[in-house]
Amino acid sequence: MQKITRPNTHYMLKLLIKQYIKYPTVFLGGFLKSFFLKEKRMEDPIDFVVTWVNGSDPVWKAEKLKYEGKDAESTGDSSDERYRNWDLFRYWFRAVEQYAPWVNKVYLVTYGHIPSWLNTECKKLVIVNHKDYIPAKYLPTFSSVPIELNLFRIKDLSEHFVYFNDDTILNSPVNPEDFFQDGLPRICSIATPAQNSPDNEVFAHQLFTGFGFMNKYNWEDIIQKTSSKWFHHSYGVRLLYNWHAYQNRFFTGMYFTHMPQAFRKQTMKAVWEEFGKELDEISSHRFRSPMDCNHHIFTMKEVVNGSYVPMKPFYYGRIDELMAEHAETFAGNIRQKSCRIVCVNDTKSINSKNFEPVRNTMEQAFREVLPTPSSFEKEN
Repeated sequence: MQKITRPNTHYMLKLLIKQYIKYPTVFLGGFLKSFFLKEKRMEDPIDFVVTWVNGSDPVWKAEKLKYEGKDAESTGDSSDERYRNWDLFRYWFRAVEQYAPWVNKVYLVTYGHIPSWLNTECKKLVIVNHKDYIPAKYLPTFSSVPIELNLFRIKDLSEHFVYFNDDTILNSPVNPEDFFQDGLPRICSIATPAQNSPDNEVFAHQLFTGFGFMNKYNWEDIIQKTSSKWFHHSYGVRLLYNWHAYQNRFFTGMYFTHMPQAFRKQTMKAVWEEFGKELDEISSHRFRSPMDCNHHIFTMKEVVNGSYVPMKPFYYGRIDELMAEHAETFAGNIRQKSCRIVCVNDTKSINSKNFEPVRNTMEQAFREVLPTPSSFEKEN
């Protein structure tokens, strides 16, 4: 997860006063207009898409090892924490059924793996193999990048869908309007200065690549045309980042989390039409590369077009990274439903000695809040 920090308020206020004298209408006009943006219902169907891999499958591991020996781009993709089985996936489905019964279809995207407990006859479930939608020239792939960049190719997928990683689990009821309003995705468009992350350098560089693509546009014009969204009041003091981006006339970065992302197929197609050569090269990488961009480029494009509805920071709530020493506190937050969505993301603090105790702590918490099997599970 990319961290978003509170800016130096004293410095930013001085900058604001100085620049406001020069451009008095853009900031204040957009800020005031943002109070009059009305919430609108979402009438169109919304699908959920979730990706999953069985990292213990010997056939998959053998094929992955074969290509790792040839491919020099396997940066970080062989670490244990990327593929350990937490055995929490059934609770992802239970949460969807309990907290988002309005969802149209659930698309499970997989290399070919199917959990033994999954009810493949469930009417809401659609199982999608990589080869069903990813062009053959990109396969096999062991990178999330081509899997995500090509999601719009999935047959019969709704125009509006929400993309989940399998470690992001609903923790309380959500509505369609939490993801889309009036056909537009909910986005927190804060121009957070991008920073390299020593814990996930590949992801950080992928963001840099996406920002580079977006800086072909005139950000002064973009911000002026969408000032009520760019300077939305819900951003609080952090909207000063956006003011600073406006003064610099270029895209400095953006606030992203590991939470579910709302996408539109038409935007994905438009990005491929615009950057087809680059995305074709990126999709051919079998393992993640620092030179990739990731699915956040589609969100950036919506911001460029102004085709989104602002969403305040930490809209779904905030639970920090799952650290081994804080497992009980994390589990307590799940029980207390302190946020609508939780991310049980594996970290290096969880090693071979403490993995099972931490996993059991998480499983117990989810079993308590989601004890009833869903229609996505086979009957015992």
